[in-house]
Amino acid sequence: ECYNMLVATALTFQKIKGIEELDLTQYLINGVYIQPVISAIKFNEHIQRLFLANNPIGDEGCYWLGTMLRNNKHVCEIDISNCKITNRCLRMINEGLKNPMMVNSYYLKKINLASNELNENGGTEIARFLGNFGYLQWLNLCKNKLKNAGFRMLMEKYEELINVGRTNLDTLIIFNNDIREEDSLEVLGRVVENSRCTLKCLVLSENDLSSSNLPNGYLSYFFNSLKRNTSLVEILMLNCNIRNDNVDDICNMLTENKKLEKLCLYNNMIDNPTKFLKILSVFCGPNPRNNTLKELDLSKNKCKLSINDEFLKIIKNLQIDSLDISQNFELTNTADAE
Repeated sequence: ECYNMLVATALTFQKIKGIEELDLTQYLINGVYIQPVISAIKFNEHIQRLFLANNPIGDEGCYWLGTMLRNNKHVCEIDISNCKITNRCLRMINEGLKNPMMVNSYYLKKINLASNELNENGGTEIARFLGNFGYLQWLNLCKNKLKNAGFRMLMEKYEELINVGRTNLDTLIIFNNDIREEDSLEVLGRVVENSRCTLKCLVLSENDLSSSNLPNGYLSYFFNSLKRNTSLVEILMLNCNIRNDNVDDICNMLTENKKLEKLCLYNNMIDNPTKFLKILSVFCGPNPRNNTLKELDLSKNKCKLSINDEFLKIIKNLQIDSLDISQNFELTNTADAE
């Protein structure tokens, strides 16, 4: 019954014109059953967005997806999140393309690979995918298990693509991939300080980036690399275990980086009031050290700030459009709460 419904859907989309979005989320499509739909839209000139989330499409389904992308110049967005995509599945998409010499000829701009099963051996296939799709701008890899080895492999291959001008990626989401500090941040630092880097948004949230026994470790290297970055406008590092030891590096980065517009450090470990206020002081005065950052989130850093003269002076002189420092106050009485 499911197969017949998919065939009917495929035939419908062969004939109907003007429909730009095909949503097959949660149809429980498994493997070969995706073939009629893929065949129907292979030469379709109208569908631009294909949503297949929550379908266990498997190796065979990924191969057919690759063949469709080889022939279709109109599909620019695909969602295959939570589809049990493994390293082998991604390899099958690459194999389905069949023509690795046609670099930059594939028109996909956005792909969601979140909540799949890509692991520490998947970095090479992800980078190969990036190389095949030179127009790709948005890549979501959150909630996979790349870990340090997979992330480092991806960044090394991505760095090679940057150097030869074979990628235009501007948004990379690596949320919750069990990446710890080690040398993963070293290669990421090299990427962001590369003058050819095109990244505008980087999401590293939910990775323990300060797991090293070193006082500052490679996280310090990463913040120092950001001083020389000229492309990133948004960085999200929620719940990354960023600590007081990293504050000086953050302040130096904010002082020298003139491109960044949004920085989110929500739910980290900057719990020393003096260190916390030091970050805010970067944006104080008639000539602040940073006047380009528009949005800063330091909420829920477990800091027990007091509403005293020093705090009020800094707040009065802040030169920033949006600031969130909620859940950082030590309220001692009703007057403070008000």
